[in-house]
Amino acid sequence: MKREGQNRIGHIDFLKAVGLLGVFIAHAEPPLLVAQIRNFDVVLLVFVSSMLSAMSFSGYQAGKEGLFVRKRLKRLLVPTWVFLLFYFLFWAMKGMIFSKDYYLSSFLLTRYGIGYVWVIRIYLFCAILVPLFLRKRVRPLGVVFLYVIYEWTYRAGLLTESRLAMSTWYDIVPWGVVVYLGCRYLSMTDKEKRTLFVGFTGLFLLIGAALYYLEGHFVLTQSFKYPARAYYLSYGLAVTFGLFLVCERHSNCKLFQSKPVRFLSKHSLWLYFWHIGILSILYHLEVQTYWMIELLILVVGGSLLVWLQTKVKTAIVKTIKKTES
Repeated sequence: MKREGQNRIGHIDFLKAVGLLGVFIAHAEPPLLVAQIRNFDVVLLVFVSSMLSAMSFSGYQAGKEGLFVRKRLKRLLVPTWVFLLFYFLFWAMKGMIFSKDYYLSSFLLTRYGIGYVWVIRIYLFCAILVPLFLRKRVRPLGVVFLYVIYEWTYRAGLLTESRLAMSTWYDIVPWGVVVYLGCRYLSMTDKEKRTLFVGFTGLFLLIGAALYYLEGHFVLTQSFKYPARAYYLSYGLAVTFGLFLVCERHSNCKLFQSKPVRFLSKHSLWLYFWHIGILSILYHLEVQTYWMIELLILVVGGSLLVWLQTKVKTAIVKTIKKTES
């Protein structure tokens, strides 16, 4: 698989853009059918991030795992904390002061602070787990065994009231499965990819059928997202593998190389942050509109803010260089 133009891979950019738009769609509160269809987005984003992390890690020599992790953590934590700082300053100027626990939970990226940033913690786990999975040669059966224990502990209600456990054990294990598959994806054969696609699709349909029988109606996978359970993960992974198989067969598609796709992919982190800010303002103003209009506001508004941010950053860097010279 060759990297194209400034170390970018067309269909990977496209899949990142799809995952990001899926998140935006979810937060625009669409109809239930749309909400269910797009509910693979976070799984896809974590999977892609794991795969790209594995590609990056391959360039590090043995013994440099710590350097890799530090760089990944810095790339995630610094922008996140900068955004949170300005986010809370903005609302403080509007007279909105939150509790110390809320601030602390937000900066620690737990579910008990500002909504939506919890996914950054999953990316942090990804950065830590990739070297472990690639250098320690963790076996698939070991991953499956650990996941079975995870499901058992949740069903038994063990530590489900603990904030620490819910932000570590109940996140690391299920999302660790996604990370493991993502960082191993490039070494998989086409047969293995197709087998996993069929397997996860079958698991999703089996669990869905069982839930339908028990509940008398179709149960949304969203109901099994916090923490991520087999029903939610199997749907997300089935769609993820399906999308990869299709996109890899059409890797030369012009859409994958388009400027909008590259923009969404390249700036996905800050687009995600800015959409949080826009959502907060819309909620504060109690703006209610058709979900597709809200989606358009999130995409266009976030893109304009990222564009402005880039221009300001470039101007500052140029000014500093002139001053130093």
